[in-house]
Amino acid sequence: MRKQEPEPDDIILELLAADDPKAINKLHATYYKGLFFSIRKSVKHDHEAATVLNDLLFTIWEKRHTLGLRKPLVYYLYRSARNGILNFLRDKARSKEIPTPPEGLMLANEPSPADAADTGLQQEDLQLLWAIAELHMTHRVRETFLLSHMENKTKEEIAEAMGLTVNAVEKNIARAFKVMEEIGKRYFGVLLMAGSLILY
Repeated sequence: MRKQEPEPDDIILELLAADDPKAINKLHATYYKGLFFSIRKSVKHDHEAATVLNDLLFTIWEKRHTLGLRKPLVYYLYRSARNGILNFLRDKARSKEIPTPPEGLMLANEPSPADAADTGLQQEDLQLLWAIAELHMTHRVRETFLLSHMENKTKEEIAEAMGLTVNAVEKNIARAFKVMEEIGKRYFGVLLMAGSLILY
């Protein structure tokens, strides 16, 4: 009977435990492509996705004896990738490379700016959420939403400017909020609410 080949995760964990750098090669061969495309959806450029992913692999190697990794590795890798994206975007936000989010947005489980003693975290989270969400929107959905929430245009004005029906404008804005709701749940574990427009 042919001997069963060990699973990639078993090989990776054994190599890490043995301080064998080939563990990173095996991680790269097994998971890099899927992780790269997952990260790439939430950053603007290929090199940014590569930076996030390479930082993740470096961290795994540096902390291989303290992370307590176990099978299946895919859960740890994708959770860490999400955290890596947020850390990367926080660094960009601090260097003013990420625009402020549209007005009229707030996190459902965070205090409003008027009531919060310290709203820095809330504002930063919204900034990161918007930076990710806009990459998941079509150009037309994003433009419609920005005209509504950044330039305070009415639905009728947006329809005329973009050559759309009012109904199409409403649908585009609804799609934008849907994207932000999904990103809010995935990355922040929060619900996103529209402070100035009721859509649901």
